[in-house]
Amino acid sequence: MQNLISALLGVVYILFGGSGDLSSRYLIPSIYTLWKAGKLPRNFRVIGVGLILWSNEDYREKILQQMIDRGFVKPDDWDEFAKHLEWHYLNIDENDLPGYLELKRRLVEFDLKYGFSKWIFYCALPCDCFAPVIDFLFLAGMLDDPKKSTIAIEKPISKSIEGSRKLKETIAKLRHPGQVLCVEHFALKQMAKSMPEFIETHPVMDNFKPEDITAIEVVAGESVGVPEDRVKFFNNYAAMLDMHSHLLIPMLAGFCASLENRHR
Repeated sequence: MQNLISALLGVVYILFGGSGDLSSRYLIPSIYTLWKAGKLPRNFRVIGVGLILWSNEDYREKILQQMIDRGFVKPDDWDEFAKHLEWHYLNIDENDLPGYLELKRRLVEFDLKYGFSKWIFYCALPCDCFAPVIDFLFLAGMLDDPKKSTIAIEKPISKSIEGSRKLKETIAKLRHPGQVLCVEHFALKQMAKSMPEFIETHPVMDNFKPEDITAIEVVAGESVGVPEDRVKFFNNYAAMLDMHSHLLIPMLAGFCASLENRHR
């Protein structure tokens, strides 16, 4: 993906939920890091999409402060990157087709200025919003070309079987269902990826023989907390269901399998 992006004339990241926790803690810092490393095309945009009536300047100041607070950036590193950062108001919770059409107009305007670009729509949203967003992107004509448009959604994709079926049906209606990617960014963290190698090679693991283990306790700590602006999100998010079934239990299973292989 990085080689493809580097070869493009331009790329636009459209972050639905662009003012939220996922965007400010992970997505924009990641894009910023790629930019600092010279791994993005010269012509790129990051468009935050959300329910707040901000100007571009408001959004840039908000994101800058969040990134300074978390140690990602210094103010004197920011000015050039901030030129690529924009805000787009869109009522994601309601039928706001005009808002989607205006978003498309901005994307087409970018293409007319710089040439062909890749549009990457990242849904940093509660899972109930995935199907409506995909529907409206389709209706607004932003998903017509599979080489141009990609949608990324974060797990979990739903809180229920009914919700999963609805999302599956929505994706199936697209001309190119393969444009929708399901992302599990925590499973790609270095700690998770390197755990089997650590268990199989580190001398300290000689002390952990399977027959000597009577219990394993898994602790999922949350250091960020749940401030007021995250309460609504967590009230409507299957966080515990997803974390246990798709992250902690597979990591525990990987730990046990690797430990058993080491002591065979």
